[in-house]
Amino acid sequence: MSNSIYVLIMKKNPLVSFFFITFLITWGIAGLFLLFPDQVVRLTMKEADAYHPLFRFAISAPTLSAFLVILWLRGKQGMLAYMARYLDFSIPLRWYALIFGGIVGFGFLLRIIEETIGVEVPVLSFSWLSFIPYASYWILYDPGPLSEEGGWRGFALPLLQRSFSPFWSAIILGIVWTIFHLPSFYISTLNQSTFASTFPLFLISTVTLTMFMTYAYNATRGNIPLMIVIHWAYNLTGVLVPMNTQYFAAFSFLFLIGSLLLSRLRPAIPMIEPIPGWSQNEHDTR
Repeated sequence: MSNSIYVLIMKKNPLVSFFFITFLITWGIAGLFLLFPDQVVRLTMKEADAYHPLFRFAISAPTLSAFLVILWLRGKQGMLAYMARYLDFSIPLRWYALIFGGIVGFGFLLRIIEETIGVEVPVLSFSWLSFIPYASYWILYDPGPLSEEGGWRGFALPLLQRSFSPFWSAIILGIVWTIFHLPSFYISTLNQSTFASTFPLFLISTVTLTMFMTYAYNATRGNIPLMIVIHWAYNLTGVLVPMNTQYFAAFSFLFLIGSLLLSRLRPAIPMIEPIPGWSQNEHDTR
């Protein structure tokens, strides 16, 4: 097909196009590791782990797909406008610190409780004094926050909110986000495979996390850096406590409470534009 046909399809269904490209990349790469693991390891000379370039490319699929759709529909100027959203630090710094500290602090509290009742917890590879450097390293080690948020929250969420309420947009996106991670539960060298038995709770926690992020996104007029901070903080808690039933249940409760508080104390008009001036007919998802 010619480029004009691709653009026509994307213009009619930008959200569907985004999801299709995202899953084509991520599940395509995961399929290679699942169907031809030995061949992929031989060709790349590396096991599938967080440092594998194909793994990082797969995790980056949401943001890369958003870049691609915006570039095809709005060209260079659209891309620049979209990328400028990564530099939106319009909300006070204390809110980043408060939310990051609240999520990570809850993780430390859960660790103390589990230690007290005799649950085996992970050995920490950092001290209190080295936590900040370790946390800074973690956002580079874990590609999710930086590589996903531009797509899920920066692009898909505002388009979903064109057709659905924030609540239902969060439910839909949370389920899609969970399905996106599904192949990693079956690749034995990846961390997710160690808690595959808790997948139903992983689904619930991902949906409640998405709900919290949705209300925070709307309350801050679509602040992508804050979405990265929330994702970063949540993933970081996975090194503090075992990712078991209690972990997912506790954080599901935390994010549900956070969602209720935000929706009541800071109600906001849903954000519906991935970039300023993106007209209705360019992202009608119905």
